[in-house]
Amino acid sequence: MELKALYNNSTMVKILTLKLLIALGNKQSLHKKIDEVYAENKLEYYEALDMLNICKSKLIYTYPSAQTERILKLAQIYSWCLEKNNFRLIEMFIELGFKRVLNYCNRTKEVFLPLSFPTIFKSDIKELDSYTVQELTDMYSVIMWLCFATGKTCQLDVLEDNIRMDIDDAYYMDLGDNFLESIADKYQESIKGLSPLFCLNNKHFKSNLDLIFCDIDLKEGNQLPGLSAEILNDFNKVRPFLVRQGLSKYIDVFAKLFNSLGVSDRALVSQSSITEEELNQIFAMYYLCKEENALSEAERDIYLIAALYIFALIKEYQNTRQVYLANVREENYLDTIKIKKQIDEQKRLLINEKIKYTSEIEQLKAKVELLQNESSRWERKATRLKQELENVESNKKELIVLREFIFNQQQNVSILLEDEPDLFQKSLELLAQKKCSVIGGHPNWIKKLKDILPHFTYLNSDSIHRDFKFLDNQELVFINIDYISHALYYKVMSEFEKNKAKVCLIRGTSFQSSITEMGKLIS
Repeated sequence: MELKALYNNSTMVKILTLKLLIALGNKQSLHKKIDEVYAENKLEYYEALDMLNICKSKLIYTYPSAQTERILKLAQIYSWCLEKNNFRLIEMFIELGFKRVLNYCNRTKEVFLPLSFPTIFKSDIKELDSYTVQELTDMYSVIMWLCFATGKTCQLDVLEDNIRMDIDDAYYMDLGDNFLESIADKYQESIKGLSPLFCLNNKHFKSNLDLIFCDIDLKEGNQLPGLSAEILNDFNKVRPFLVRQGLSKYIDVFAKLFNSLGVSDRALVSQSSITEEELNQIFAMYYLCKEENALSEAERDIYLIAALYIFALIKEYQNTRQVYLANVREENYLDTIKIKKQIDEQKRLLINEKIKYTSEIEQLKAKVELLQNESSRWERKATRLKQELENVESNKKELIVLREFIFNQQQNVSILLEDEPDLFQKSLELLAQKKCSVIGGHPNWIKKLKDILPHFTYLNSDSIHRDFKFLDNQELVFINIDYISHALYYKVMSEFEKNKAKVCLIRGTSFQSSITEMGKLIS
């Protein structure tokens, strides 16, 4: 049978959520981590609780106080996760407390609960025997929640009855189904037969357990001859001399037990009241146990007295829990109020600070605007000066090139003609080893140079739209000023403003003279 078929969807969500929170809260190894996570964001968790009205579930309060406290914190964290649509924290708690269960569900497409535990504990199947019934139930709860949350099929199979019984218990306890009242009605006639044992008088029912126990002691003590009513009324004086029998015998037994455990039985029973309806429910439970658990008639008295003592302990336990949990809720509330007050105070201070500095901020804005205008003016002036400086640098580089050209022309005058043939050959050999560019010059002059220096790069007026960045990689750039357009000349010179290439001016249409001159310049 599939899990989802047990109840309607909304009921199943509430039950499985409750069972998951209880499973995580029962895991003592998670308590410290739950406290840490809760403390980090207490205010938001506390406020998110309204989304999930789960803390009113009676089922949560059936567990010991330490567990109940963590379950309540988990309920707030779960509500916060639901609000944010992010269950990372819940997944983290499951991984820390039920890692093997989580790994099993992650790697399994369809879960069959009868086969789950042997698969989960396959490394050490004997370990399974060390778990308590509650721990095993918690594991089932985590598996079922994971299946429901991820939409996986969860087949119950032979465990269906046990699991359904557990879910039924959770469901009916959460709804507050009064089981004790129903069995009291069933055994109404049998209950009347037990009333005389407790000296019950419907007109004068004594609601205090201590008074009921005293009546039992006195009734059984009256059977002893020679004791007057005055002595019997002074119960504490005659108690050591009474022969304990029947119910009073077990009252004495449990009194000694509780006193030995450090609990005053007199204080316990004297402060514990019981209504006639509650007493009748205890009687009815006896008859139910007699039928279902084969409780014998001889065990009746000890069962009833034990039940009354347990009733008194539970009353005290519940009162203690109510005080404890009320204190916890009060502390949370006070912490929340304190944090809110701190936030409100911070907001108030921020508003005051804003008012205080508004005028100053406006003054600073005006000053900033003035400085920005001044800055813009200086930036414009700086741009203009930069442009002028660039022009100066450009003219400076061009001036240097022209000076070198004039100097070289003067030097060429002193060169003897008889030395030119030898100088031409040396220059040609030197230029053949260099990476140079030639710009300008007559087409016939360029054609002759290309024949003897084909590895040079040549640029003419037709190359004016070409990218001249490559000139930066040349060892030397020669510009023939006798045959070059103004546009090409100025574009080349503007390009040299940006790079470090060496530039030399040459002239003439005789390629032999040009070779000799270029050789001198490069050497």
